Amino acid sequence: MRHQIFHTIAADLERRVRTDPAFALPSIYELAQSYDVAYKTMWKAVRELAEKGVVRTRHGMKTRRAIGEGADAPVLSSDKICDAIAHSIETGTYRAGSVLPKLDSFALSHNVSNSTVTRALRRCASRRLVHRHRRRWVAGPAPVRRGMRQARSAAIDMPAVVILYNDATAWTYDIGVTFVSAFMTPFASELLSHGVLVSPCLRRAGNQQGLAVPAGMDQVMAFIRSLGERYVGAIALSSHPKEDGLEEWIPALLRRGKPALYFDQADAGGHCTRQFFSAKKGYYRLHQDEKSAVMLAVAYLARAGHRSIAIHGADVDALWAQRRARSFRDIGATMTPALRVQVSGANDPLWKISDWTKQPLVSRIAGQLGMDEPFHDGDQAKLEGFRRVLIERAGSLVSLLAESKATALACLNDYMAREYFFWLRAMGVDIPRDLSLISFDNSPESTFFPVSTVDWGFERLGYLAAHVLIGDIPVRADRFGNIAGVCRLADRGSIGKPGDPEMIKRHFAV
Repeated sequence: MRHQIFHTIAADLERRVRTDPAFALPSIYELAQSYDVAYKTMWKAVRELAEKGVVRTRHGMKTRRAIGEGADAPVLSSDKICDAIAHSIETGTYRAGSVLPKLDSFALSHNVSNSTVTRALRRCASRRLVHRHRRRWVAGPAPVRRGMRQARSAAIDMPAVVILYNDATAWTYDIGVTFVSAFMTPFASELLSHGVLVSPCLRRAGNQQGLAVPAGMDQVMAFIRSLGERYVGAIALSSHPKEDGLEEWIPALLRRGKPALYFDQADAGGHCTRQFFSAKKGYYRLHQDEKSAVMLAVAYLARAGHRSIAIHGADVDALWAQRRARSFRDIGATMTPALRVQVSGANDPLWKISDWTKQPLVSRIAGQLGMDEPFHDGDQAKLEGFRRVLIERAGSLVSLLAESKATALACLNDYMAREYFFWLRAMGVDIPRDLSLISFDNSPESTFFPVSTVDWGFERLGYLAAHVLIGDIPVRADRFGNIAGVCRLADRGSIGKPGDPEMIKRHFAV
């Protein structure tokens, strides 16, 4: 029965390999000595393990753990590292063109050798996820080098992406001023840096306001046909997909055989999926994550100790305001202990200011009363009159804060947050000692007043949208084509421990 001893040895080695990750396989010669068998017998045992995918051996090399084809076979660390790097590139953690961390960094974080990291990066390079530049690894495929003559001709025949705005106002104002610019700036700059032109078009005809751009379905489609092979895809921006006719535009764009993207900045087009448009691929919906944003805001307030939150101006005709306030209520009710959310509607002029070019209401009222320093005016009578006017202009907000005993005010967007901040400051309310404030959007102008606000992660979405159209690196979406923004809080010091609600009432006494 000695001819069957290699089966016993193979079984013993397999048990040790599978149960002990630290077990290092020596050479076949050393194994033969340890088991006191002939080299040929040990070779048969190792060959049996190799056929089962447990070990790998090659002439002139030591025996080692194998990648294996079976479900229980161990996986080489280089494969795991390669997958981790690929995931980071697909999600935008490692941006295309950025230098990757050094080998030592990967080796320490994954507890492997530098040679294992090198193998992982070479596998990524074979998948065109990274490339070598001098002595460093860089995310994304290697750029295509052109000569001077080719570069001059490419400037005329550069590929182009069509951006569909709703109307001229959205192009000239909303995109450059509102929080949507956080998406458009990296989107356009990433395309231009890769030699792709950005061509604006308007969905509504007859609303160009003097702008010489294609407008309406017929003109836009004719423009896309005129681009020919230069056309690489299109992206549509819309807060109201049904009203803006997006259900007609997306199928028309998909018929061109190029990627069609939808930037859903208001998270209002959840039904606009690949299944809805009968698109297996080529369609992507990039959107804000309303639920995650509200959960983040509630978590920060609850962590600070707040148990009562007030929301003002949520029963207006804006559906987004109602939806956001409802999310606060639903999420607050699931917490332990429950977070009390008091919602109040408002027709006060205080919250209706939606134009950053206008002065805050507080400053305009102070100007009408002839007050140069509305917060520190030395005339007590004039100051009391000023505060009386402020209370009259914001009666519903005064009632909400006085009756709800809230210790935090959740502003539904940065426009409202600006008005609340200056109004509360003029009333003598200390933020965050008396009342905490939190807002949404992280608009560029919100950096001029210290209110903590939730950023939607549009900068990352703009980067990913650009690379969907460039087509150089894979971009990960779910099976419906959705890519959600990853929210974060821009903490500007307006969230503190709960104050005394009675102190707020005293500030309203004139």
